[in-house]
Amino acid sequence: MTFIIHFKDGHREQYSNRYDEDDEQERDAAWDDVYMTFPEADYIESF
Repeated sequence: MTFIIHFKDGHREQYSNRYDEDDEQERDAAWDDVYMTFPEADYIESF
């Protein structure tokens, strides 16, 4: 899955991981992964 990470200072980063977005458990794991990887993120959106 691919995410756009928004930070409080205004910059953004793209982050991709190898979870299957068609599988609900994998999708949940992908979100857990991105939240743990970017704990300082202001906002995270799926892309």
